[in-house]
Amino acid sequence: MPYASPEGHGPLGMAEAARLYVEHVRGLRLREIEAAAEVEDARGASVRCQRYAQGTSGGGPAHGDDAVFSLVEEAGERLREWEAAAAELAGERREFEESVARLADPRHRHLLKRRAQGATWREIGGELHYSKRQTLRLADSSHVALWCEMPEPWRRKAFPDAEQ
Repeated sequence: MPYASPEGHGPLGMAEAARLYVEHVRGLRLREIEAAAEVEDARGASVRCQRYAQGTSGGGPAHGDDAVFSLVEEAGERLREWEAAAAELAGERREFEESVARLADPRHRHLLKRRAQGATWREIGGELHYSKRQTLRLADSSHVALWCEMPEPWRRKAFPDAEQ
């Protein structure tokens, strides 16, 4: 594991840059999960609205076909948001997984993959049979190891002078 980058950045700076990268991929995954849940909620609401509209009389936008069309439109919008999040995640996830796969330590690979999937530090520690404190120490060394393998644009975001 390197103690400094070729540009002279120490392990703390390298770990921070890699942590930003991992948390970005994690955020994309969590957004995808949230969007999928919203799509399901919107679909469920449109089904409930259809059932309600068939059994009631009344007017206005909250009743009948207008409500159904409104909810179907909302479900379509949520589906488009989910598809956009999934598409953005797919390319970045593949790039991230390739970077992580090149790491020598299997604990580093496991920790980084699980974190990017949305797992908490406590969950990851439980899987590794580590305390939360041990898990966070392993995370620091995992981030430093990832620095060497992560895409150059992510090193540049933290340190504009970082080049491969």
